[in-house]
Amino acid sequence: MKFKEGNVPLYFQFFLMIKNNIMLGEIQPGARIPNIEQLHARYGVSHATVRRALALLEKEGLIVKKRGTGIIVRDEVDLPIWNPTSLRDLSKSALKDVQARPLFCGWIDPPRRVAGYYGQQANSYRKGLIFKVQRLWASREVPRHKRVSTAWYPASVVSQVGEKKLRKTTLLQTEIKRGRYRSVRIHQTLRPWICDAETAGLLEIPDGTPVFHRTWVFYNSRQEVFVISENITTANSLVRMIETKFPAEISN
Repeated sequence: MKFKEGNVPLYFQFFLMIKNNIMLGEIQPGARIPNIEQLHARYGVSHATVRRALALLEKEGLIVKKRGTGIIVRDEVDLPIWNPTSLRDLSKSALKDVQARPLFCGWIDPPRRVAGYYGQQANSYRKGLIFKVQRLWASREVPRHKRVSTAWYPASVVSQVGEKKLRKTTLLQTEIKRGRYRSVRIHQTLRPWICDAETAGLLEIPDGTPVFHRTWVFYNSRQEVFVISENITTANSLVRMIETKFPAEISN
């Protein structure tokens, strides 16, 4: 794979390549990743590029450095477990530096990809419909850094929390305060794609600009899906989000 300068920084391109290989299973859990010198020689990128990419992978919890062994892919990379304390901290951090504008809230037919996650899980739908909440988020510090977030809630969660609260507040903040979720597992996918005209208008970018579609599927302690969060953001906004460990998806 060749890397070149462009809208996406080289180190972030390198980070995405390794991350996608890990998430797709091309690099297995527990496998050893080549060291900085070996990666530099194999891909022709600078030592600094490799170091920054590895630092992001470590921050995301995908790799771990072991003395005497080297860089190892963690055993569980797609289902991290967060406890209520860490979730509260992350939720506060997510909301601190952004402001939201509501775009849509209501019951709709579930898209096939969403229905695939919920499967046959009981009480997921109300008359065959799923509850959708969509918002536009903008950074207070850098207003041009925006993302479109869409949360898909099962009927069981809507019944517990209430539609009004889901319109005005964030799910995790509400549910963690109630002590409803003692642990949360998260499955994450990250896919680059070309945005459509509607998304481009919301993000204030030209049609056809490459953007990233990030999906988080949250499971409760009973291994039931209680929210699916999808985020669309530009490459530069995603870089900032990850570098600052800004958990945008939590704010859905």
